[in-house]
Formats: sequence, structure tokens, C-alpha cells
Amino acid sequence: PAGWEGGCDLCPPAGMPSKKSKKVSASAKQSDASAPASQGNVKDNEPEAPVGDVKADAADMEGLTSCAAGEGNDDSGSKDPATTSGSIMAGEEAKKEVGAEKAKEEAETAVKKTAEEDAKKKEGDEDLVQETWKLVERDLDRHGVKFFLRIFEIAPPALQLFSFKDEVPLEKSPGMQKHATGVMRTVGTAVAGLSDVKSLIPVLEALGGKHAQYGVQPEHFAVVGEALLWTLEQGLGELWTPQVKDAWTKTYATVQSVMEPALRKAAAAAGRRSEESRQAGASAAGGSAAGGGSGGVTKASLKGKDPASLVKTTWGVMTQNLSDHGIKFFLRIFAIAPPVLQLFPFKDEVPLEQSPGMKKHSTGVMMTVGEAVAGLADVKSLIPVLEALG
Repeated sequence: PAGWEGGCDLCPPAGMPSKKSKKVSASAKQSDASAPASQGNVKDNEPEAPVGDVKADAADMEGLTSCAAGEGNDDSGSKDPATTSGSIMAGEEAKKEVGAEKAKEEAETAVKKTAEEDAKKKEGDEDLVQETWKLVERDLDRHGVKFFLRIFEIAPPALQLFSFKDEVPLEKSPGMQKHATGVMRTVGTAVAGLSDVKSLIPVLEALGGKHAQYGVQPEHFAVVGEALLWTLEQGLGELWTPQVKDAWTKTYATVQSVMEPALRKAAAAAGRRSEESRQAGASAAGGSAAGGGSGGVTKASLKGKDPASLVKTTWGVMTQNLSDHGIKFFLRIFAIAPPVLQLFPFKDEVPLEQSPGMKKHSTGVMMTVGEAVAGLADVKSLIPVLEALG
């Protein structure tokens, strides 16, 4: 066939005789040599071998004609074009399946490799954070003060959220120093917990929920994050490399992703309970005008009520003068356990019963009690709030 450079016995390369053609030529020469000069009796003197070779040559010529026409070398006979086309298509489909399977295996391998690399990088980030934090812990008090001063520099109104806001100079405030050190220790707890994130999550959620009662807003997280990274940079100096910064940035983002939703949830729940408490107080106040100072509540009206209803009803009476009751509450605490007073920033304000700091704090505590009372109707929602408060 065309393009077959090697040729075959019947179809030699161009310009070359076939093997059998050569045989015929040789026989013809032998015949010529043995033939007599006279052709008188050709039959008697005609050699037999050339005759056979000539017949073979004729057969070769017939085969050559068939081969040139594309026939003769196919032992299977002519094939149905439809069958041939189907075989080709089946082969192509098989190739596609093999290719798809190979692509799938390559994709799975790539995903696995990426996951392994991410895991190694995550472990590396944890190591960087934990190792650099050990350096910061050597002077936690000083770094804590820098941290809070930076917060107030970025967002001055944030200072009003703290009890030490009026202590000057602020950088020497005992209240701020104590609070700042406590916060830095909490950061240390979070850093240590990176090795067991599942156990760390509920701690961060409780911390986020607790900050809702202090008036912390979601936008404060960005301020705290910026201040923390700045403090770490100041403390670590040349060790604050791009890799360390990236590791700490990711760590804080993780902390924020847990605490912020908890803060929002706790704030929303506190808002609902505060409204319920306000409505209960308004109802009690209205009854007080008609019932002589107890909000219309009498011993007889309390009979037969379940415990939750008794608590809510009597608390409604207390809300009529929450500030006074709050001051009495704290004065009683200090009368029972005098050393407890040293835990509060207003410990040096005298006389204590007229202390603005204690009045504000005690009123806030009494409002929290009111929120808990209002939440008795939905104990499941109240539990995480109490856990955070604890």
C-alpha cells in the first residue's frame, strides 16, 4: 500500500523488481541459453521449468494488481463500514473514560496535598504564636498597659466603658494596670488553647457573651486587634517578621470569628430581657399607685403561684427603687465580708453609701438580676448568659 516504504514480495519499492520477478528473469535466461538455433520442434525442446515459473509470474501479476487496488492482504475479508465506525467510537469513549479517571485521581491528589500543606502551615502558625507569646509574657504588666493605651489612642470614646476612666495619669492608673494584666492573661489562655481549638471555642464564646454587658460593640474588635498587633510589634522588635505578623493576624481573626457572634447573641438576649423587665416594672409601678406601695401585690395574691411567677412578681416590686436597693445590697455584702471591698475600684470613696462609683455599679448589678428574672421564662436561653457572667 502507498506509504509502506519497506514494500512486500508483491509490491517492492519503486524501481525494484519483486523476488519472484527476479526468479522469472533468471529462468528466461536459462531457457534462452539451452534453446537450439533451429525452432523446428519447439515442443520437444521446450524446457519445463520456465513454463511453471511463467505461470507463477502470472499469478504474481494478478496478486500485484489486487494489492495495488487495496485487496489481497486482508485475511478477514471486507468489513462493514458501520461496524468499523462503531469500533472507533467505542475506542474513543474508552479513552475518554480513562482520561476522566486519571483527571479525577490527579485532582484528589492535589486536594490532599493542599490539605496537608495547609495543616503543616497551620501548625507552623501555632508554633510561631506560642513561641513569640512566651517572650511577651516576660513583662506582661508593661505590655498590657501599652495595649490599653493604644486602644484609647485609636478609639478615645472606648475609655468611657471602663471604671478607671477618671484615674489620672492613666498610664499609672492602678485600675487600668490590673485590668490590662488580666486581659493579657486571657490572651495567654487563648494562645495556649490553640493546640485544642475545640476546647477553646466555648471559652471564647463565654468571653464574648460576657463583654456584651460591658457595652462592648462589634466594631470594637477591629480596634482591639489593631492595638494587639501594634503591642506585639513593639514588644518583639526585630522578631516581628512578616511570617510572625501573618500568624498573629490569622490567630486574632479566629478569636474574633468566635467571640463576635457570641457578643451579638448575648446583646440581643439582654435587650429582650431588659425590655421585659422594664415592662414588668412599669406594670408594678402602676399597681403601686393603686395598691399602696407594693405594686398591688399582697400576700393573698401570691398564694398558689409557681416559684417562677413568685420571683417575677416580687421583683417587680423591687424595681420601683432599684438604685436604693442596689446600695443596700452592696453595703450588706461589705458588712458580711469586709475584705471584698478591696476588689472594687470605688473602695477608697467615702462615705461609701454616697459613693457615685458604688451607686453606678450596684445599679448595674441589680439590672442584671432583673434580666435573669425576666429570663426565667426561657431557661435554655438564660443558661449561656449566666455561664458567661460566671
